[in-house]
Amino acid sequence: MPILTDSHMHTHFSTDSEAPMEEMIASAIQKGLTNICFTDHQDFDYPDMPDLPEGAFMLDVDAYRKEWNSLRDRYEGEKVSLPDGSTASFHLRFGVECGMQKCCAAKNSQLVSAHPFDFVIASQHLCGGMDAYYPEFHQLYPDTAAKFHQYLEETYENIQAFPNFDSLGHLDYMIRYCTSIGQTYDMKQEEEIIRAILEYLIKKDKALEVNSASYRKGMKEPNPRREVLSIYKEMGGKLLTIGSDAHNPHDIAADFQHLFALLESLDYNEYVIYEKHIPSFMAI
Repeated sequence: MPILTDSHMHTHFSTDSEAPMEEMIASAIQKGLTNICFTDHQDFDYPDMPDLPEGAFMLDVDAYRKEWNSLRDRYEGEKVSLPDGSTASFHLRFGVECGMQKCCAAKNSQLVSAHPFDFVIASQHLCGGMDAYYPEFHQLYPDTAAKFHQYLEETYENIQAFPNFDSLGHLDYMIRYCTSIGQTYDMKQEEEIIRAILEYLIKKDKALEVNSASYRKGMKEPNPRREVLSIYKEMGGKLLTIGSDAHNPHDIAADFQHLFALLESLDYNEYVIYEKHIPSFMAI
């Protein structure tokens, strides 16, 4: 069965998106998805950057929730046409993507405890306080091996400091912005820290996200890459969430056919979706 759920997407409530929430829903239904979850950004203490407004990535949760409620009332249960010609009901869930920094762990925990999110993604966007999205980061951190190792070490520290999440987002996010400059990480060098991250997720019943946005960045694998997913499987990991990281309607469920083929080749036969932080399994 194709992947019919997208659990990672952004709307105009995220600083880096202008997408109307209703247009995202319409696109998801048109593409035959049965479940989606909005996960707009909350990144406390994100660095000031000249291309971003003041207070970037600070989420107005009350306004976000109000619009979501209105659209949930309108679209929940809408009939969706499936590839086999049958129909299914559409479901809309409410989530957030929390950017992790050790200094922000308490604020992230307070945020997710104060609001009725169905699903919380914990994501490491920064390394040494800077986002790998920006070329300036790579000028300050020219040593490829060192910056990837630091990024993974910070990820491991931060998931322990901020345990109030459901899924770890795009584990090797940094690689999206290194592929174009011919950089990647050495799996042999980083396997120990990656296994430590995965072991923590498994022990704490946290999910690992498989994120397809990397394909749109010119990569041939998702975040995390195939080797990481293979290790997770070998270690007994079972909780996978699926996300496109779409910031516009067109990119919802983008490249999910590649995720389907990859997961099937690794003998994964299910993934999870969350409602009120409780996972439910869906067949691949």
